[in-house]
Amino acid sequence: MTTPPPPTLIPPLLLIAPWLFEATGLPEGFEKGKLLALRLLCWLTVRRHDIPLSFDYLARFYRVLHTGLLGEDQKVINAIVKYCGTKFFASGLPGHTVLLLNFIHGASTIVSSNAIKGMPRVEAVTLLGSLVCFPNVYRELHVLQCTGSEPPTLAPLADVKDLIVDLLLKAGKTDVDGVARCTALSALGIFAYEELTHRIGHPKVLEAIGVLLLSIRHQNHAIAQVAGDMLRLLCDHAAYLSDHTDRVASIVVEVIASTIHNLLPTDDSDVKEENKKLVLSLLFCLADWCMNIPLRALTIPQSEGCSPLLSTLNVLDHILTGKSPLLRPDVLSLLQTLCPTIVLADLEAQPGEIPAKPPHSGHSTGGGKIARSIASFVPPAILQNDRKSGNVKLAARMVLSHLLHQLGHFPMGLGAAQLTSLVTEQDDVPALRDSELSKEVFSAPNIQLFVLNNMAIVSLVEIPAEETSGGAASVGLTTGKAQVRAIVRDLSGKFSWDCLTLYGPQGCRAGSYPPGPVPDPCLHYTTHRGRLLDHMEQQRCQADAAARES
Repeated sequence: MTTPPPPTLIPPLLLIAPWLFEATGLPEGFEKGKLLALRLLCWLTVRRHDIPLSFDYLARFYRVLHTGLLGEDQKVINAIVKYCGTKFFASGLPGHTVLLLNFIHGASTIVSSNAIKGMPRVEAVTLLGSLVCFPNVYRELHVLQCTGSEPPTLAPLADVKDLIVDLLLKAGKTDVDGVARCTALSALGIFAYEELTHRIGHPKVLEAIGVLLLSIRHQNHAIAQVAGDMLRLLCDHAAYLSDHTDRVASIVVEVIASTIHNLLPTDDSDVKEENKKLVLSLLFCLADWCMNIPLRALTIPQSEGCSPLLSTLNVLDHILTGKSPLLRPDVLSLLQTLCPTIVLADLEAQPGEIPAKPPHSGHSTGGGKIARSIASFVPPAILQNDRKSGNVKLAARMVLSHLLHQLGHFPMGLGAAQLTSLVTEQDDVPALRDSELSKEVFSAPNIQLFVLNNMAIVSLVEIPAEETSGGAASVGLTTGKAQVRAIVRDLSGKFSWDCLTLYGPQGCRAGSYPPGPVPDPCLHYTTHRGRLLDHMEQQRCQADAAARES
């Protein structure tokens, strides 16, 4: 596709701007015309312009926005926020930051209202979410005050981050619109991630994490899914939270595990179809948090003597066996420990229906590093079928195996390390020259493959031994002429190690070595040992005889 040529005549759209400015000052009887003029002005201004707008035009437009956002006509505020708010601060217009506080004031009137019809709740929350990073970027700003004084006065911006976060927390807990609540949860996750990245230590970070933990228990699975994705995003800072906060990382693990328990059946039956996608997402979120928290913090007993690691293993066992654990952590007390202002009554405010995604939009349960590792050893067709059917038990088995193999071992002390081995059967085998696995592996005489309980594939490969022993354990010893490489594949990845037979000291003619004319160190060692044992036996007999005579 190519860009079409420009038309011969480009109409000057701003030619009608004076009429629109005049229309915004019409009396209340011309409400429809007034709102239409505002909509057209917003559309004309926030679009991309080939020629920069004049300062006179921008000053008049900013005056209209300032007056409308501070007025008492809610329909005017709704129109400005809906058609201008989400694009205004991304347009890069000169001096656009002077209206920062005015737009926050307009969005707060929408978020604080319980009405749904005609209220651009999604646009208002999106506007607040786009401004959550502004205070960290623009530290010294002068904005128009919301006092409504004439003429408008500029003043330094202060405490705006707390104002934005408070509105997002309110929307994330009690907003009556489902999409708006999901947007607020996403903004809270971004806010917490940025604050933890820069180590700012904002006091609202813990409350934002508490709202996300509260939302994963929501009856609306779309809201719970978004909250789970944001929690998985924050697992990058799990080690920092574990070292610098009191029990925050452990509380996150225990609340996620308890939430998964509530979504599981009480018997050995399969998980309900409507719960599978959420359970899969929370499983991978739980695994990522466990892998990022230090092992010492995972094993410290918390509520009722149950450690976060034990809670994780209990929920995995519940999925695999259907046996529910007897002890479960008290979620309400954990959340109130994290943030005293959080109550489970916030879940009672049920939002409206969330529209389904377009049929062609991609969707992923999102397992992060843990989920992506499964793609290295499961065929694509099987993986695709499991994702469609939502095989929760397969995911739980993979997470359990991954924790048992990798917890406390990855990443390695020398820096980056692979989750799984890169060694394959054809490596170091002279008869196999292909760089990738092929069917020749199954007919090779020095390769054997075993399937163990449909849980793992074990390959035993006989390869020539190295001429020079690389490890300190085999220096000065006689080893076999061949070594065996064991390659194990299971749901947690691929692992390999080389096995070598040690016969004795240097020069030993044992095992695969034929006897030689030189004295055999192994034979000398065996003969000397036999003589020593005979001498000790003779001394024992003499001592017994002397004892009998006495």
